[in-house]
Amino acid sequence: MSRKDSNTISPLSVSRRLRLEALEQRILLAVTTGFTDGVLTITGDGDADSIAISTDSGAILLNDAAITDSPTTENTDSIVIQGGAGDDVITIDLTGGALAPGASSEETGTAEIEIEVDGGEGTDSVAITGETTDDTFKGSGTGINLTGDDD
Repeated sequence: MSRKDSNTISPLSVSRRLRLEALEQRILLAVTTGFTDGVLTITGDGDADSIAISTDSGAILLNDAAITDSPTTENTDSIVIQGGAGDDVITIDLTGGALAPGASSEETGTAEIEIEVDGGEGTDSVAITGETTDDTFKGSGTGINLTGDDD
């Protein structure tokens, strides 16, 4: 039988249909959270991060999304934000309500959620938006006290 026999099919002449299969969406998290014993810790990476804290019906949100372990204004005593090395934009948005009352009473008798922000390296900005009442700000070498209650 010759190579050009009409009854023989060359392996190169068989057509194949190639398919592409889509993978699930991949999300690379730049900001991570942890919530333990009433302390919500938010940690950025080395890039420029956008970190926005807000509330919705008492739930504390990060960038308008629910946070693992469901921190709320009722079960949270403090929020620690560590921005990382990038030029971070950190926003505390009080439009949906104050970050209060907090989980535990304090010496003054008023419960609140303490917020500590460390932008890390880079040129960072911190904005507080949404509150319609007067606020008290106290500044020092160690931070800013937004409530003026010294605790």
